[in-house]
Amino acid sequence: MLSPIALKIASTLPLATNASCGNYTYLSPTNYNENQGITKIDYHQSDKNTIFGRYFVTHLQQQPGPATANFVLASVPGASDLVQNLTLGDTFLINPKTVNSFRATFNRSSNTTVNNSLYNWTDVGVGDIYQLDPTKFGKGLGGLSINGGPFGTGITPSWQPYNTLEFSEDLSMTRGKHQMTFGVDYINLRAFATNYLNSNGVFAFDGSQTGYATADFLLGKPVSFTQSAPSYSDQHQNVLGVYAQDEWKIAHNFTVNVGLRWDPFFSHTNPYGENVSFSLYNFEHDVFSKKYPNAPPGFVFSGDPNGPSGKSYMNNKLNTWSPRVGLVWDPKGDGRMTIRAGFGIFYDFPNFSYDQFGFEEPFGGAVSVPVPNFADPWSTYPGGNPFPNHVGVGANSTYQQYPLVFGYPQNANPTAIYQYNLTIQKQVGQNWLLSASYVGNQQRHLWINEEVNPGIYNPAVCPAFFCFTQTLNQRRLFNQLNPQYAQYFGETILLNEGGTGNYNGLVLGITHRFAMHFTSSTNFTWQHCISDNYTTALGLFLVEDELPANVPGAVHADRGNCPNSDTRLVFSQTLLVDSPKYSNHLVQRIAGDWRLSVSAVAQSGSDISAAMIIDFNGDGAGFNQRPEVTGNPYCHPQTVNCWLNPASFGNPFAGSPAPGTFGNLGNNALVGPGSVIINMALIRAFPIREHQTVEFRAEAFNLPNLVNFYPPQTVVIAPNFGQPTPSSGYAVGAGLGAFASTIYDPRILQFALKYTF
Repeated sequence: MLSPIALKIASTLPLATNASCGNYTYLSPTNYNENQGITKIDYHQSDKNTIFGRYFVTHLQQQPGPATANFVLASVPGASDLVQNLTLGDTFLINPKTVNSFRATFNRSSNTTVNNSLYNWTDVGVGDIYQLDPTKFGKGLGGLSINGGPFGTGITPSWQPYNTLEFSEDLSMTRGKHQMTFGVDYINLRAFATNYLNSNGVFAFDGSQTGYATADFLLGKPVSFTQSAPSYSDQHQNVLGVYAQDEWKIAHNFTVNVGLRWDPFFSHTNPYGENVSFSLYNFEHDVFSKKYPNAPPGFVFSGDPNGPSGKSYMNNKLNTWSPRVGLVWDPKGDGRMTIRAGFGIFYDFPNFSYDQFGFEEPFGGAVSVPVPNFADPWSTYPGGNPFPNHVGVGANSTYQQYPLVFGYPQNANPTAIYQYNLTIQKQVGQNWLLSASYVGNQQRHLWINEEVNPGIYNPAVCPAFFCFTQTLNQRRLFNQLNPQYAQYFGETILLNEGGTGNYNGLVLGITHRFAMHFTSSTNFTWQHCISDNYTTALGLFLVEDELPANVPGAVHADRGNCPNSDTRLVFSQTLLVDSPKYSNHLVQRIAGDWRLSVSAVAQSGSDISAAMIIDFNGDGAGFNQRPEVTGNPYCHPQTVNCWLNPASFGNPFAGSPAPGTFGNLGNNALVGPGSVIINMALIRAFPIREHQTVEFRAEAFNLPNLVNFYPPQTVVIAPNFGQPTPSSGYAVGAGLGAFASTIYDPRILQFALKYTF
């Protein structure tokens, strides 16, 4: 029997544009209005003092889809964004050799989503479910995911104001051979955002009930239902930098630049002290929080022993010094050769996106129900519907089963980068310049997501080739460590600061300065980047899902080429040729005033990783598990139909790799197709009379019409695995017809005339 809820939703879908194939073709509306304003004030108070002010404001309003249209168009979200910037500055000449500069800047951005959907879950017949107030963001179904189905929907209402206040003071002094600079820079950042991700509830259909996701939907058989409490991001952060620098000209051909910067790390803070951490020791030994005694053991809050300090997420780090030194040497002092070298330490501090504690109990949280009743998803959940009174309400929250949990260590160090370089430049003749540069760095304290509560493979509850998601939480590690309270911890991600990385690059260049009517620049770069799989946000981008040995402490098990950025070889050439000025008037009119430019880039492919998508090893992190490689992974020859050889990759459905184990392919260990692009332009200016000119321009992009493939499909179990295709997820442009498996454009010619008067 078909589901009345599914039929209600289907009745609002548009009819097929082409009845013979069942397709509906439409354009998504993007109607918006933007108003901008700017004010500038410059005040020359005296010969020694200048004051300026700048104010900029822009307001963008994008209309949502029309409510009178079908559901597909009506659910298109809109936006209301307001951005303001105020900058004030003062430059004061203390004396001819001393200048002081002061700057103050204030930025405020406020982004709000606007929805205009037709109905929410309650309107289509889903009972006992909490829905957001429609007067604030409009109605919306929340999320409806049909794997491979004809449509899906999802709204994420949000209100995101951010304020930034910055003050800087710089003092520059010239004393003999010294150019000294002292300064301080202070930034205060504040976030007041609220994100309603999944707050209206999300139903997912994956085909596990009937074999077809669309059929599951029509029969009303979802595989899961998930709902979240609003996620608040009330955070403050202070950034301070104090520096001193001296450029010392020791001799006419030797200059030293030395500096020291103090970059103290001040932790993010929550103005309400709503900070939470996790202690594995407390979990194993039944140590409960004193601040929130109803929390399960392992949760540690601000005010608890060994918990977060005050309103801070972690301890501040004040012993963070950044020395820098640079040398410039002209060996002969004739200006025809220079040797430059430099070294510096730089710190990288996390931005607000790292902190996702608004998603975590008891200040937030999400609850999932496996295989729910479509009409009453909470009917099978212990205790019934927990929203909105029992999730994300602070001290009165009821801790749910198997939630997402994450936390910081209290003494985490900020990421540090040790950077060094050496460059040699030599002038040859009058117009040629040769250069060779080495650039390298060492990265320390890279922040990594570490899953400490993975699923443990159990052949008794898993099929021969992969584990059921429904059994994951019962197989997690915490069930072995503390069975009584394991139900209050699902995926548990802790920040591990033990990641490292390094980069080495060599750049060779030949430049011809403008002379003899042409300029030329040739560069060749060899580079290699290796690192652990660092994260950009704690618990938000679940990079730990890619660990080939997803067990606590395995921070280096995923070490490999830097993700999507390890392009080893790059060659570039630019050439600009101007026709000379001819003394013969007729020759000049025919052959003069022409300009030809050519640019070419040839590069090797970027690193890629193959994945199996399904949780074959049973740890719960199936989306990026890598396969077993049994031979040469590349096709011979490599063509549009075959870049990676499927025969060299194990079939996980046939037990390769064996159930409960990991494949042997390293992270980002494969290389995609390279590319060659050649562009050309021919320009001619025709002077008509004084102040009047007609310019002709002919341009060719990808002039030889070279075919550059997309990286291949990397999902091992996909039918087109190994074939270059835009659906691989690495597309950098849209394919066109026969070029659907190529990157960049086919040959494009364009011509233009411009009249200047």
